Amino acid sequence: MEAAALSPGDCEPTDRPLDDGGKTGDINRVFMSPVFPASPPEPEVAPPEITGLIYACNDEATMRPAIEHLSQALTDRTAAFEILVVDDASTDGTAAVVEEALAAQEGLRLIRRDGPPAYGAALREALPEAYFPLILQTDARDLLDLTALDGFLEQAEECHIVVGRRRRHRGRPAVHPRRRLDRVGYWLVTRAIFGIPLGDVNCPLKLYRRDVFDRIRIQSDGPFADAEILAKAGFFGMIIGEVPVEYRTWEAERALPLSRVTRHSSLVTRQTLREAWRVFHRPVLLPPAQPGEEDHGARCAVEAEGPTEIAGSNGRNARERDLRGIRARARRLREEGYLA
Repeated sequence: MEAAALSPGDCEPTDRPLDDGGKTGDINRVFMSPVFPASPPEPEVAPPEITGLIYACNDEATMRPAIEHLSQALTDRTAAFEILVVDDASTDGTAAVVEEALAAQEGLRLIRRDGPPAYGAALREALPEAYFPLILQTDARDLLDLTALDGFLEQAEECHIVVGRRRRHRGRPAVHPRRRLDRVGYWLVTRAIFGIPLGDVNCPLKLYRRDVFDRIRIQSDGPFADAEILAKAGFFGMIIGEVPVEYRTWEAERALPLSRVTRHSSLVTRQTLREAWRVFHRPVLLPPAQPGEEDHGARCAVEAEGPTEIAGSNGRNARERDLRGIRARARRLREEGYLA
């Protein structure tokens, strides 16, 4: 005997006694149809608009491929985009390569910076030039796989900042003990002192909301700028996400120095420690933007007071006095409207 086909009209909810053989008694239950009505379609999310920011310093050999790969990745995932290349005082033909690409690449701009290379200063100069509400930061060495951008865009719906975490290839050689010790030292500076809960603070691939820099002004001129941005974002209660990123090859990972910025073999340098100390004791914070206010970050830099002087003290009393100074400073900033 053939089973009769169910129609939507035969599948109305009904309220009647359930005959379950006396197991649970006479209980009224609502029976639903095995054929459920189609759920309403989810609203389509418009593709984002992104400014791609490429940091370059003496990267003539990889500059053109880096522009092409970033352009292709953004073309597939965005409604509109632009690419800013900040040339940090390169002495090779990096700027010439970018100028040649200007005619063929629509939406490409070059920002040239004179003086000695300074990663933080280059970011401080380039970030205000971003036009679109999302900023994707990478570098010109073109070592990372940009297919991870899908995960960045997914987390950007809830996070203010999304940071990449570089995965290590299983087949690669072991890390040199000196490098490992240097990473541990840098992790202690960023995690123990500034409370940054990330394992790869200096990953070249990051995604920011542009309005993050309405409250954050970069003080550091060197490679500590990455940690400074994340530390201040955490201080303001911003949400930070993390996405795994793969290298194209483990040979590229092996060739990468610990600091992609200074091109030195160490992250823990005198400059890094000096900048970390300055950010900790005298952070520059910006007040909230007022409605209708433009160029807020360029006009309203406010330098906060440092913590209480503890010269001549030591041990627990010094630490407690330092903490009291930090709490007092936070209260003052909150009363003056610089903190929410």
